[in-house]
Amino acid sequence: SSGIGDLNIAKKRLKFDEHFFLQLLMALRKRNIQRTGTEPLPDIGPYFKSISDSIGFELTKAQKRVIKEIHTDLKKSVAMNRLLQGDVGSGKTIVAVLISALTVGNSAQVVIMAPTEILATQHFHSFKTIFDKVSIPVALLVGNMKKGERNAILEGLETGKIPVVIGTHALIQDDVNFKNLGLVVVDEQHRFGVNQRAKLLGKSVNPHFLAMTATPIPRTLAITYHGDMDLSIIDEMPANRIPVVTKVVEPLRMTKVYKFIEKEVDAGYQCMVIYPLVEESEKSDLAAAV
Repeated sequence: SSGIGDLNIAKKRLKFDEHFFLQLLMALRKRNIQRTGTEPLPDIGPYFKSISDSIGFELTKAQKRVIKEIHTDLKKSVAMNRLLQGDVGSGKTIVAVLISALTVGNSAQVVIMAPTEILATQHFHSFKTIFDKVSIPVALLVGNMKKGERNAILEGLETGKIPVVIGTHALIQDDVNFKNLGLVVVDEQHRFGVNQRAKLLGKSVNPHFLAMTATPIPRTLAITYHGDMDLSIIDEMPANRIPVVTKVVEPLRMTKVYKFIEKEVDAGYQCMVIYPLVEESEKSDLAAAV
């Protein structure tokens, strides 16, 4: 009937209006960001080439492309606002390491915030292993720290003696201050609220911002929901990676899976059983599920 037809037309119009006004909002936010002045980071600096030569593998074309895109943003006198998307194992971490080295080479500081203490610690060890070779100090700041150790890090950040710090929500505490914060990196940025990201960005005057995620985001969806951000995608896996085989197994066949696990363990291989927690904490480790 015409009544149902009119209702469907009205629903489509409401949906269109909602997306249209969302796009207007994103466009306005992007325009405001592009007008936000900041300190440009134009130099390659002394660390980038040394690290590139020492990592022991060739960067993929995709990694080189996104590094160039990010560096192009950093050289501008407007604040970068970029989303870096890449599957697990695509090499986002080394990109973050090299971009951080560029930033430090411009006498600016870097902060990397991760959603869990486990991930922050993992990033810390990855960064420290590489940065120790070029004498760039790196610190880890998490919630559960001794007061003396924490105060030493806070002092190092405020004086500039610590150019790179990695941590969790502990980074947004009021007593965390920087001498010259130039780059904010947020890993798995969808795990943080808008206010949390804003508070970290507020630690300096319009620092450059890079968000990283392993969640696959179709380009059209990214434009819709992240229209205020520029998008870089690592769409190429490093060479010599063993292909990942994914299978869906029915519950009735789990006995066969357990036998396969037993066989692999007996052959000297390792197996991991991963399952979701009912509630997540900052540590989100196995103990929280017991």
